[in-house]
Amino acid sequence: MNKINFSDNIFASGRNLYLQTSTLEGEEKMVSTLFDGGRVLEKASVFFDPALSEERLYHQVEAFHQERKQALEFIFSISARVKTVRHPRSLVKLAGQFLKWNLIDEAISELEFALQYDKNIADIYILLASAYEKRGVPEESVRTLQNAVTIFPKYADLWKDLSEKQSVLGKWDSAEESIEKALKINPNYSDAHLIKSFLLSRKQEVLKSGTKSENQSAERLQRHLNRLVQSEKFRSAELDNAVRFCHNEEWQSLTKQLEFMIRNIPKTIDFDFHDLFYLQYLYGEQGKNAKSINDYVSRLESFIQKFPKFADLHNMLGIGYLIQCRLLFSKALHQFRIACKLNPDYERAKSNLKLAENDGKGFLILLRAMLK
Repeated sequence: MNKINFSDNIFASGRNLYLQTSTLEGEEKMVSTLFDGGRVLEKASVFFDPALSEERLYHQVEAFHQERKQALEFIFSISARVKTVRHPRSLVKLAGQFLKWNLIDEAISELEFALQYDKNIADIYILLASAYEKRGVPEESVRTLQNAVTIFPKYADLWKDLSEKQSVLGKWDSAEESIEKALKINPNYSDAHLIKSFLLSRKQEVLKSGTKSENQSAERLQRHLNRLVQSEKFRSAELDNAVRFCHNEEWQSLTKQLEFMIRNIPKTIDFDFHDLFYLQYLYGEQGKNAKSINDYVSRLESFIQKFPKFADLHNMLGIGYLIQCRLLFSKALHQFRIACKLNPDYERAKSNLKLAENDGKGFLILLRAMLK
């Protein structure tokens, strides 16, 4: 099968970006890469069915390429508008999209603008810390999170992120204190148990073998690893290796394995699709069509079947259903207007139209309030 390739130059905000999508020879995978000059900014890959005909595969690769191209062009196109409306949550979601593409300057710009209007959104600090880390200034990342935990002292995610960033700087005592606070807030937080395991494993490397402290630390480490084993999130060959290293007291190998796992913590749910839909619904045309809305709702329903106890998913789905209602409301108004046009003396249709228009204004106000 011949290699399939698509590419486009994307000119936006003074940048000359280049997006290339192609199939890989010898692999059932298509890879899409974003370049800035000769530098790779972001890469995404998708497996395809090897039984596909060359024509169907061609269209599948093209669709994948166009979807990414349109998403990238869209976030650049709405940036000025989102700044104009000064809506902090939209700025945060837009920053998250820029950060996903490793467009760090754009992400930081959106987040700093959001802070001017609302300093009480935790995601601003989480994304800003991530952006500074990607930029290569971990000290600024730590300062951002230290500021955040003073505003949100009971937010376990912030303490966990702070501990991780402090570890990068070698601030081991501070990292221990931060991760303990995260676990105190949420004792079942598997990501925090992973970082705690890493910190304890590193401590094992520096403690003298056979000491009381060393034995106590090893027991604590085993307990935290057991919590990871019980968690569905970290069931993997990497965790199996970590448990084996711990059992064999191979502390250096264990520390390296846990460090690798921290760098590759899987997302339980990737909410990227939600943020992009949110922005497209508020600022684009594509997000308002029936297919886009129904696909969004179907995806949420599918996630809820798998994660029925995620409150965020249920809240998102509730709003999704209301957006579907709004779509049906518009269709109903259209039918009433057709009825009135066909028969200008049809009093019942005129009455229904007026009632629906009045209630529709209230419904739209309700939906806008929920999307703020």
